Amino acid sequence: MKDSKLLEILNILTVEESQELAAFLDFSLLRTTYDVADDDIKKLWQVIRTLKSNFNDTELDPNLVYKMVFPQKNFVKGRLEKTMSALLKEIEKMIAYRFYTEGGLFASDESFAKQYPLLQFYAQRQLNHRFERSVEKLKEDCEKNTYKDQNSLLKSYLVEVADNAYESLYNIQKGDANLRATIDSLDIFYVVARLSYLADVIAQRRKIGFDISAQLSLLIDIESIINKKNWKKVPIIETYEQAIKLLLDEDNFSIFQETLNRNEQYFTLTQRQTFRAIERNKCVDFFNSGQKEYIFTLAKLLEQHLDAGYLYYQSGLIPSTLLNLTSVAVKVKNLDWLKKVLDTHKNRIISTDDSEQVFSFNYAVYHFAKGEYKAAFEQISSDYKFKDAYYDLSKRRLEIKIFYEQKEFDLCAARNEAFKNYLFTRTKKKKEDNFPATTFEPNNNFVNFMSTLLNLSKNDKHKIKLFHEKLLETPAIAEYEWFLEKITALLPK
Repeated sequence: MKDSKLLEILNILTVEESQELAAFLDFSLLRTTYDVADDDIKKLWQVIRTLKSNFNDTELDPNLVYKMVFPQKNFVKGRLEKTMSALLKEIEKMIAYRFYTEGGLFASDESFAKQYPLLQFYAQRQLNHRFERSVEKLKEDCEKNTYKDQNSLLKSYLVEVADNAYESLYNIQKGDANLRATIDSLDIFYVVARLSYLADVIAQRRKIGFDISAQLSLLIDIESIINKKNWKKVPIIETYEQAIKLLLDEDNFSIFQETLNRNEQYFTLTQRQTFRAIERNKCVDFFNSGQKEYIFTLAKLLEQHLDAGYLYYQSGLIPSTLLNLTSVAVKVKNLDWLKKVLDTHKNRIISTDDSEQVFSFNYAVYHFAKGEYKAAFEQISSDYKFKDAYYDLSKRRLEIKIFYEQKEFDLCAARNEAFKNYLFTRTKKKKEDNFPATTFEPNNNFVNFMSTLLNLSKNDKHKIKLFHEKLLETPAIAEYEWFLEKITALLPK
């Protein structure tokens, strides 16, 4: 019984939702017919509610539950299961009700969530004047909405659909039955949604690596619609087009920034977060390709975007965002700012099960940058293996650097060899699990340069010079700044 869907859902209801369920059952059961008695459904809920919250095996023994729910009734096979099924349906109904009344897809627009069902009600009951007033009001509200994201455009489309359905039934001899407006609304919703998802899939492909040729093949058709509809200057469409060109390396970074800055006032917070992430990621691409000056642009953007709230998810930082903040701050030696960020976000890391390990690792990077190698190693000394592959890569590199700084060169070499094996073993897996070139190449270069550094004699000025020259010529190296610092210290003064 403990593995049932009913108990799984009950176990994750909030206190507020649990309190509301009893009242909801009183309301809903009057309008629903089941094969079991309404009172038995309510009693089952009361019994489960009185049990301990963990729902252990003893408490949920079916025989015990049966006796508590049906104390005066003889055993009938299937009775408890049918009652559980009925209660589950009621809980699912309550969840759907709460989702819809609280906005659902339109959570930011409570008015629409309430008015749209009324619109449907007026149409069904042929309350013509009420329907016409309501549909006109909803269209005006949609038109006034500054933010043209997918949800707002979907609302516009749904209103046009409702108007079309009404006109088709009752005013079929008048005008076009709202068909042209419905089609236009569908077109712009489709274009914006398609551009949004296309930008997402291109960005994801750059991180992981997979075939998106089928998705890209429709881009020409989308651009054709945009041109025919004269939507080139619609802020959200113009910005998505520039973003996609940038992601495909087909356009100028400064043009994208200018377009984004000019149109940002028309975007929701989520849209701003998406576009600003593209802006930052392009700086990372530039940096990884050898244009090292972009690290300072990225550092400035991260500070600005953190202050603006663009880096937050559910009021906290996800692990990858915190790692980016830490990595960039170390590269530009903005350590006082980094410590402030870490200290103020210790309890604001959005992670299901490893927020402490994430915080410890980022603090280890801070300690390392301060030259506090023992403290850094203590922060990462546990055997915990990060699920996030990029944290795992960073931890391996940091451990190798710590051993080098502490002159434990045998351990350093052993860890470096293990890192090399890890990278090449990963490449043998199925394509979806491979590191993309932008991840594999910098880490592989780290391994190679680390091997050279370990075997470099301080007295061999010629090899030191060659190492330095090769370092400057290699576009993508993880921990580039650290290598540059190590080799610069060895160069002839």
